[in-house]
Parts: sequence; C-alpha cells; structure tokens
Amino acid sequence: MSLRELLSTSDHSVRELTEHLSQSFIPRVARLAKQTKSYNRPEERSQIPDVTIRNSAAEVVQSDDFSQALYEKLNTVFWVLEQAAGRAVGE
Repeated sequence: MSLRELLSTSDHSVRELTEHLSQSFIPRVARLAKQTKSYNRPEERSQIPDVTIRNSAAEVVQSDDFSQALYEKLNTVFWVLEQAAGRAVGE
C-alpha cells in the first residue's frame, strides 16, 4: 500500500473506532451503570431483574470485544504506516 492509502486506511479506522465507542460502547456502559446504580440501596436491590443485568453486561462485553478488534486493526495499520514512513524518509 502507498503512504496515501495507509493514511486513508488509518483515518477510516480511527473514525470507525471513535464512532463505535461513542455510539455503541459508551451508551451501553452508561445503561449498565444506570441499571446498577440503585444496587447500593438494599431496599431497591430486588427491583433489578438479574436477567436485565446479565444482558446489559453481555452487551458491554460484546461491544468491548468489537472495540478491541478495531483497536488491534488500528494498531496494525499504525505499525505498517510507521514502517512505510521510515522507508520513505530513508531510515
């Protein structure tokens, strides 16, 4: 890949990760935090269905797995970009 293609790929990957975090991961974590907020109050603890918490936690874990895959892809693109840039400047 040319440097231009690598830069374009890295830009796309950064945007994809940022979009995923802001539109999927962070809202899911916030929802789980809101659902478990009343857990510290014993009188409200039983009002939170276990299945709700399990499902929300599973969504967070699944979203995190996807985030990690995107991060690994981005990290690889950055490494290749670094190598290509080094070759381009004669290092």
